Amino acid sequence: MPVHSKDELDSIRVGASDREHVRRVLAKPDMARAQNTFWVYDWYQGHGKMFVIPLLPLVAGDVGPVWKDRYTLFLEFDTAGKLISREWGAASKNSDSAMCTSSGLCIEHPVPIGTMDSGEIVVGTRDCCSALTLGSPAKERYSGKISAGDPSACLVHLYIKPLKDSWLYEDIRGAAVVVDDKSYGWIPRAAYADIRLAGGQHRIDAWYSSEQFQTRTGARHGMFGCAANTESYIRVEGRHSDPAVVVSQIPAAEGQMEIQQRALVVFP
Repeated sequence: MPVHSKDELDSIRVGASDREHVRRVLAKPDMARAQNTFWVYDWYQGHGKMFVIPLLPLVAGDVGPVWKDRYTLFLEFDTAGKLISREWGAASKNSDSAMCTSSGLCIEHPVPIGTMDSGEIVVGTRDCCSALTLGSPAKERYSGKISAGDPSACLVHLYIKPLKDSWLYEDIRGAAVVVDDKSYGWIPRAAYADIRLAGGQHRIDAWYSSEQFQTRTGARHGMFGCAANTESYIRVEGRHSDPAVVVSQIPAAEGQMEIQQRALVVFP
């Protein structure tokens, strides 16, 4: 978990810096999306030191910082690689783990990235498993520009909806999704993904935890179809206890209302 200095951060300037300069100063980003349009750096900085003086010879010594701050830096580049936007994230009021900017960019689904001296597990952003989403007003600026696959194929608006009769309903924060053996990463439950596919039947595999996704265990399976050169709204419903997911094609009017309320997932 590298900690970046004030001098390093001050050298990253909108309109003057490019991707190569940023990489030299801050190293590889924790997340890159939309063909390197967005880079995210996520780190912690500890303050003070906490020591334990034991009454019994069990635990003693330095057990880590008194407190730590999380810093999340969102950078946006143009097609030539010039830095055009730089924003700091703050903890979201709508999620206990998301970090968001005032323009609607968020990183969600942090994963374990290290352990402190005290044994506390530290979570943060990882390119493999976390999600970058665009809420308003960022979504309006990029909607229709960020999607994966052949633009002449079927456009699928896909979102996750846990079944409410599951006793673990609130514990389902989203799902890692694979369609036809291609991974689309983590899709938060309050977001949707635009995926372009060939016409025909498609298999979807969903995992409700990144740990299961990384080991490819505990997948839930389902099928859906779409026609070439059309738009489809696909809802994936499921619960922890079921080996399958319910995949439904939603009428366009209902689907449009649904995704209007959701953030858009940005793919690599």
